[in-house]
Amino acid sequence: MNPPALETILRHQVSFEQVTEVWSRNVRNTVIIPRMFSKWFWAQRRRKRQIKLARIAELQKKISEIWEAETRNAKTREAREEAFGIANAETEYDQNELDSLLQENLMRAAKKIGLAIPANYYEGEWPLKRTLSYEGVVWTRREINKMRRANFKSWSEIIVPILALLVALVSVLANIFRR
Repeated sequence: MNPPALETILRHQVSFEQVTEVWSRNVRNTVIIPRMFSKWFWAQRRRKRQIKLARIAELQKKISEIWEAETRNAKTREAREEAFGIANAETEYDQNELDSLLQENLMRAAKKIGLAIPANYYEGEWPLKRTLSYEGVVWTRREINKMRRANFKSWSEIIVPILALLVALVSVLANIFRR
């Protein structure tokens, strides 16, 4: 699915002498990555994020160009509906990949906290990647926020009494030593 240069970067098989190329629609960006940085976690994450953002921008541009080209000459309602159908069919795989890339962080956060997303919130059949529907994204974000708030509440229920006890002890000790 990815161009060979992206696969090379993702596998971290780049040396100082090698030049990897990140392909975009009109521009060919060249990135030189020294081997000494390939083992550093922050460099790996930054490189992956740059590749992901470049791919997202490329997909967004491609999809908008196709939709604009298809719907430009549609004047009547029937022509617009036909143009929408054609543009939707042409961009289905790209839109699915874009949705998948945009939902990576949300899915990672859900997996990290152990949230099981029900099957009815997914969309996409076999040749496409399974992505969340709009309702699935909303539900997942809401559940992640609920779990984070519950985690914060449970920690605050533990820490606040301990802090109150410490403040009381400090005030008692200050009273004792003041006399």
